[in-house]
Amino acid sequence: AIDENNPENLRNFIAFLQRKQYGAENMIFAMFNRKAPLFGYQIAMFIKYFLQQFPLPFPKVELIFHRVTEDHTPVQVAVPFIPLALGFVGMYLHGKFDSKRFWPFLILFLLAGFGLVGYLNMADPQARERDYFFVGASGIFAIWMGIAASALLYYLGKRLRLPVAASALGILFLTIPVNFLIRNYHSHDRTGNYIAYDYAYNLLQSCEPNAILFTNGDNDTFPLWCLQEVYGVRKDVKVVNLSLLNTHWYIKQLKHNGVPIGLSDRDIERVSVYYWPKPKEVKVAGLSWELSAPKGFNLLRVQDIMIVRIIRANRWRLPIYFAVTVSEMNKIGLDEYLAMEGMVFRLLRNKDRYPTVRVAGNREVQFHTEKASHNLLEVYQYRGVKDPKVFKDWNTRKLLGNYKFAFLVLTEAYLENGDKEGAYRTMKKFQDVLSMGWAEYHTLAELCFRMGNEEEAKSYLDQGLLSARDNPRAVGYLAALAEKLGERDKAVEAYRRLISVAPSAPDGYYGLAMLLKKEGDYRGALHVLEKLIPFYPEDEQLKKEVELLRQNAAAQESLKRVK
Repeated sequence: AIDENNPENLRNFIAFLQRKQYGAENMIFAMFNRKAPLFGYQIAMFIKYFLQQFPLPFPKVELIFHRVTEDHTPVQVAVPFIPLALGFVGMYLHGKFDSKRFWPFLILFLLAGFGLVGYLNMADPQARERDYFFVGASGIFAIWMGIAASALLYYLGKRLRLPVAASALGILFLTIPVNFLIRNYHSHDRTGNYIAYDYAYNLLQSCEPNAILFTNGDNDTFPLWCLQEVYGVRKDVKVVNLSLLNTHWYIKQLKHNGVPIGLSDRDIERVSVYYWPKPKEVKVAGLSWELSAPKGFNLLRVQDIMIVRIIRANRWRLPIYFAVTVSEMNKIGLDEYLAMEGMVFRLLRNKDRYPTVRVAGNREVQFHTEKASHNLLEVYQYRGVKDPKVFKDWNTRKLLGNYKFAFLVLTEAYLENGDKEGAYRTMKKFQDVLSMGWAEYHTLAELCFRMGNEEEAKSYLDQGLLSARDNPRAVGYLAALAEKLGERDKAVEAYRRLISVAPSAPDGYYGLAMLLKKEGDYRGALHVLEKLIPFYPEDEQLKKEVELLRQNAAAQESLKRVK
């Protein structure tokens, strides 16, 4: 069983409240050293989440906020005037007629909102949106909304003796929660949603019996624990969460649950960060690699030290894996000894046991084609992944990208081995189990083109262009692909669409101009690039390109006149 944070005594309980598993810094002291702008980021974050809890389509006034993740994408949030008015009126009435109960409610509202903003001191960026942190404040405000609604109905029905008006207003008030239900039902409906279950199942089933599996954080750990502890699936696999591996209580639990640690409980209490100013060669269990501190630091984290200790204490008795969700930094430089087998990387004794495959970022990874193919095509479950009725938030879509990555690496491995049949079989499975958007159609078109299936590649291109709609990035990629596939008219149409949806972006103009230039239509290319000048009047490179096209066009026309 999982005894998270082991709060069996006051010391552990306080450490739990201070979220020590996320860092050794005392959160009380940390409050006075803001990790991000208080008003521009942290309070704005709370206000954004607070407004999003009470969506109403009228009257429509929107404010611009931003996602708290790395991309900082702008987000439009409607100001819900009717719910806000009800809430603040209810707050006033509660304070006026029931002050003894009002003050605890107000204090709880402030603590669950602005108090948490100050206490949590969230850094910029965050791994995901954190609206769930502030649900307490929204709940209190909803109670005040109910108080105001009840007061208005009472006033109309009893004081003014207008029962019909009171009934009509009551029905109108009911539209508020009904509207919330309608607007949020799809995102909260779990019908057919087995994504988390199957993701955990696939990770566990990737492992040999009694394996040690290193996972990265919440999303690739809690579902695994659920399957093991609730459903009894693959309880033999020892899941080791790297975030929690920085805490002494968790290391002790792992030790007592059969993970080889090689330390006494007393020694575990003494494990701490270690000064590591520059990369050094480490030799453990027959492995030899260069170990570096995380980028920007000169300390090895406890989790880094414990990975080394577990490998040493294990002595190859149990298979060791890293989930694909584990970042490069958290693999502590062991990449050359890791072989991809689907959704996991297996730790090997030798660097060159399997052929390497080139993947994103121009990296090369060892790839066990036979094992990966078995896992991806025969073992893994993908229920709900392709079903459009199953809601997938940003974080889920990001997690599902690991399936796409695994399929693409397997396809690449088959192509490098000259096995076009295996590559095609993998590509078809990819299409059968994953949601298809412009990026997926683009990928399949590229693969078909490489396999010589040009007609099928063009079919995927058409579906991609249809799926891309007015997404500038998508249209740009697909326009270039159309040109590559020899679909000249589709490329021109796509470049023109890109210019239409993103008139100030240079990609569409340059893409179309270069295509026309290659065809010898210098005058046409010149007309296209000249339209870009008003957006970039000071761009010297653009001016040179335009002038060169003008000269070429003039020379071409002069030559035609001579002929």
